[in-house]
Amino acid sequence: MKFASLFVSSWIVFSHQHAHTVAASSSVGTGGLRKDIDVNRKLQQTTSGKACISWDEFDFPNNANDAYCEVDNIYEKAIMIIEGNNCKRKKVRNKVMWLTETNNIRAAKGVLVNECLEFIGTDPGPSPGPPPAPTPVGGPPSDVACTTLEGLNFRTIGECSNRNVKNRVEEKMKANGCDHNYNTEISLLFDNTDTDEAKTEITDRCKREFGCVVNFNLNGCDYNAIMDAVDRRLRNCPHGIEEELQAMTNTGSIDGAKNFLRGICDEVFDNVDTSSYTDIDSRFDNTFMNNYTAGKGFLNDETGNFQGGQRKNPATPASLSAGESINDFYEDDADSTILTNDGFGNFDSCENQAYMCCFGRDRQSNDNNGNCARNDCEDADPGDNSNLCFTEPSNTPYHGQTENDIHCHGLAWAEDENDLISLFKMNNFFYVSMYDHMYTRGYVESAVRDSPDDIPMCACIEDMPKVSRADCTQVDVDLPVSFTRDSNGNLVATAGNVQVDFNACQGRDFDDGNRANNDLASYAVKLVYQDRMSPDTRDRIFETLLGYAKPNNNENEQVCQDAYNNLS
Repeated sequence: MKFASLFVSSWIVFSHQHAHTVAASSSVGTGGLRKDIDVNRKLQQTTSGKACISWDEFDFPNNANDAYCEVDNIYEKAIMIIEGNNCKRKKVRNKVMWLTETNNIRAAKGVLVNECLEFIGTDPGPSPGPPPAPTPVGGPPSDVACTTLEGLNFRTIGECSNRNVKNRVEEKMKANGCDHNYNTEISLLFDNTDTDEAKTEITDRCKREFGCVVNFNLNGCDYNAIMDAVDRRLRNCPHGIEEELQAMTNTGSIDGAKNFLRGICDEVFDNVDTSSYTDIDSRFDNTFMNNYTAGKGFLNDETGNFQGGQRKNPATPASLSAGESINDFYEDDADSTILTNDGFGNFDSCENQAYMCCFGRDRQSNDNNGNCARNDCEDADPGDNSNLCFTEPSNTPYHGQTENDIHCHGLAWAEDENDLISLFKMNNFFYVSMYDHMYTRGYVESAVRDSPDDIPMCACIEDMPKVSRADCTQVDVDLPVSFTRDSNGNLVATAGNVQVDFNACQGRDFDDGNRANNDLASYAVKLVYQDRMSPDTRDRIFETLLGYAKPNNNENEQVCQDAYNNLS
């Protein structure tokens, strides 16, 4: 009951100014202090209209916690009481000072807080002693800050510039009736008389709560790209990249920040137009496409040009209409939508982030690819770019030119499913298999048709036979995404229009790191350099592409011979 003692001793001074005998209350025991305070309140209410507020009107709750007595909260309650009593707000400070028997607003706020803490049963700390004597204008500042760090709510500040921080503090000071300046306030907040240090501390506090980075732009939206972009912008920031990502997402852990950012990216991609294989052609459902990747169905079995014009082996209406659908999709939607997969080809179960096709026949003439001629297209071969080593599980060997010419071509993507080369991998597969090789060149069917093993035309790379190498296509995607902060300080993203280009892979030689283009194994090497694929995944790809150390060597029969000899 330390405040009660302060109040009673203060009231003795007050009693000399009015004809009321209350001095005896100073000698009353502790049990009678509350009663005397109540008497004093009534005297104050009935003898003067200056306060326009009484202690009883606060109605402090018995079950409140210390946060209830925070200075901004309790002062706001006093304002509400005074306004409710139809008093003029412009004299709020005077009325609170009259109620608390203090001569400045900072001391008055301290009394309000202590009385609140006393009532709810929390020790307010050492008694501040009797009210201070009036100080002359320009005297020393009070040791009580008008604001609190929590009450400044930097989450909504928009940017932690010095001007914004100062404006936020001064707004709160004005609302709380503070009569000292900004420099004094921040010195009191941090108990630091060095104003420059206090300014640094208040700005750093803002940056820890709101973050240091306000906005940035990216191509695409994935965690690694966001982290790199933010990290490059962390100048004069009091913390590192993980703390910054947590501040930008208002999360309490780096895992929480990752989940928040993945959610942002999912929303970005949800707003990009999508397409499916049945949008290419209504016949291209999962059953049809599974037959197609196995090297079966009319697209693989027939002979003839998809563009027409072959007299000896004319394409059927089914092939001609399919070719028209494939070309139309390439022209209209392949470069501007996310092509989805409804479940064919086991794409979702690929363990090694790569897919490969190995074609064994050319069905189309007059395209300058393969050896299908206008008058001789029976059992024609595609352009040779690889060597079939052996097939499993029978371990049937094909090295030494025992197989016909084959043509292998593949694609690879990143470990992060939101990486653009992962997101658009089905666009890439459409281009590689259906447009560039089947429609444009006429390459179809699996590498060998008489193998004792079931050899698909296209599959996850771990399900394909051992070969020396494969060509490679990469997608280059332009998807501009702008990142900024919303009114609550959280990161948000907005995407522009998408543009997809299909190009030969830009890879790196496994041995020396030099450029090695249009080679699937070398592209996997580059993805490891870019931290988009693990070395273990790359090495498992090498278990199928046995000639990885000699990219673009189309005649590497020796690597097949050595691998077969090492079988036990």
